[in-house]
Amino acid sequence: MRAPGRLDLVDFSPDGASLAAGAWRGRGVRVFETASGEVRWDWLESHAQVTVEFDARGERLFAAVPDALYVRDLAPGGLDPSDTSRTRRLPISAPRALDMAGVIAADPAGRWIAVIANRDQIELRNATTLDIRARLALEDAPFQALEFVPGTSPLAAGTTDGRAVVWDLARLAVELSGLGLALD
Repeated sequence: MRAPGRLDLVDFSPDGASLAAGAWRGRGVRVFETASGEVRWDWLESHAQVTVEFDARGERLFAAVPDALYVRDLAPGGLDPSDTSRTRRLPISAPRALDMAGVIAADPAGRWIAVIANRDQIELRNATTLDIRARLALEDAPFQALEFVPGTSPLAAGTTDGRAVVWDLARLAVELSGLGLALD
């Protein structure tokens, strides 16, 4: 498995059987079988800058490009690249076209997907329905990277000015429920 040129991001499936490489040779996503290195399928070939993330159960592959979040259903039969019915496109505005790494993160518990939707806002989406459940923002620094803490609910975000911000999503859910609102 080698790419002559830039890879925006790689991610293993939760079972370790597949490796997704974003912007493979500047052309979309390439998914490999980890054990053999064989190409399983290519996806979104017209996109030169792509970051990828599997969901917590390996049932979906998320791919962010500068103007959209793509979601690919990987249920049985989901690897057929000609089956476009298994792909959803959600419009976003990524931070910068040349800095796609880290714009999406999947919650290890399988509840949320976080997406840097524009330079100063993170969309927290329900991992099943993909509905936006919250928008997290800072006023004075663009977001650059996202990561969930394994096994817990905090979401960390890095900014372009060198700060790290952490949101405790479990505490946020409790606070919202006190207002009659739900995060889930």
